[in-house]
Amino acid sequence: MIIVAGDSNHDLKFQKRAGLDYKLTLWFEQLNLDVKNLSKCAAGNDIICNSVLKAVNENSNVDHVYVFWSEWYRVLKKPVLSYNQFVTKKYFDDGFPTEKGSQYQNWLYSISSGDLKQEFIETVNENMNRFYLLQSALKKMNIDYTFYQDLWPWPNMKYDKMFTAAKLIIEHPLHDLIDEDRFWGWPIHPHLGGKCISSLQIDQVSDTDNHYGQKTHDYLAKNIIEKGINL
Repeated sequence: MIIVAGDSNHDLKFQKRAGLDYKLTLWFEQLNLDVKNLSKCAAGNDIICNSVLKAVNENSNVDHVYVFWSEWYRVLKKPVLSYNQFVTKKYFDDGFPTEKGSQYQNWLYSISSGDLKQEFIETVNENMNRFYLLQSALKKMNIDYTFYQDLWPWPNMKYDKMFTAAKLIIEHPLHDLIDEDRFWGWPIHPHLGGKCISSLQIDQVSDTDNHYGQKTHDYLAKNIIEKGINL
């Protein structure tokens, strides 16, 4: 069995949330494998990490774990607590969008632009901690895994903050402890020679929705399993 964990690009309930009028076949649905999918719309990396830890402890037949890390601001714990006001358990369970759309967009811009210095630093800390925590646990349990940064961590980052983001990553105490052979695209940031899965996107589901389209899922289905991390 393989485990897939990520956000809405890999969530089977996404189609209900998006109201698509056609069947989108996600990449892992195209594989002749037993798949346990843990992905949820809007999930942050704390939720993704915790769901994988729970799943590997409850299942003894895991052959490989594929983790698609989400945008970094989506953490629920303090001090970056304000994401809680926009998402609820119902959101994660049912995939329904928030009703606070304009408030969310204003908050998203400020938190992911890099302007809020302390929140910026704490967001990096929280996500780096999650990467290393899950890496350490899977290695301790002798479970094969591959990490990917699915989405660019800061969707509204201003250009003048790009260097700051790169600096925070490369100077973080855990930077050199991340196993780059198991983390495709590490260290993520293009200024550091990294990349995200979203940079490989071929199409999107519609003109107004930029989630991965069918051609992109077909590409991932062929390359993630057959070529491993060498996309």
